[in-house]
Amino acid sequence: MVRSGVVVHVNHNAMLAAPAAEESAAEKVAAAIKRGKPLYAVPMRVAIARRRAAGNQVELGVGIEVPSSVTGPLSVTIGVMDADGGLKQGTRVVPVPGGNADYRLTVPMPVALGKYRVRLAVQDAGGAVGSVETPVDAELTAMGALTASDLLTWWKDAAGHPQFLALDDVPPGINNLNAGLELYRVSGASAPADLKVTLALFAFGAAQPMAEIAVVPRQEGDVLRAESSLPLAALPPGAYVIRATVSAGPERLGSVSATIRKR
Repeated sequence: MVRSGVVVHVNHNAMLAAPAAEESAAEKVAAAIKRGKPLYAVPMRVAIARRRAAGNQVELGVGIEVPSSVTGPLSVTIGVMDADGGLKQGTRVVPVPGGNADYRLTVPMPVALGKYRVRLAVQDAGGAVGSVETPVDAELTAMGALTASDLLTWWKDAAGHPQFLALDDVPPGINNLNAGLELYRVSGASAPADLKVTLALFAFGAAQPMAEIAVVPRQEGDVLRAESSLPLAALPPGAYVIRATVSAGPERLGSVSATIRKR
């Protein structure tokens, strides 16, 4: 339709929008920790093991592994967000490991009972950032009048210091892996009589154990600990399951398990 007295002017020059500025590494880390933004420039594996902490809290043992191909040193930021959106975070620097080994870090994070989102962001030496988020229930396994940690695994380094295995991959050259369970009395309850923990090693998917070790827990303060060493040297590479079954006399109270992988 043509309207009298109206003149239309056409602008043949268009202005392109300026390209969005690339986020800095610090901004990427902040977005990953505060908003859970996924980033993929640095590969990583993450696992979490739970045990009791002081003050009726639960310790989240956050373990992270980054391939040796990533250029270090690394800056690792861990954030723990509760159900109300409250956030605690901290940063660690991980130096380049010797012998072309993968980067490994385990950080204990004590929290109150509840549900959380654990967020990790890893920045390499060149400013690339990777991130991951995982939900966690900060609670222990109930076993009658006891509660139990997750199944804990560790080895000892050349200096004899324990190195906890929060992830399932056993580092090359480890011939003996320690496995253990912590048991805690429920407030006001006594420990059951004839308490025993059976540690069993299974090939992944197998119904029958390859080995079993019965352990009587030892008392250390208000914690009962059951642990033993498992020889790995003769095992072929593959996946295995370690299961800890807790019993009091003929009564089975419960069990926890963990998967390990030998390269």
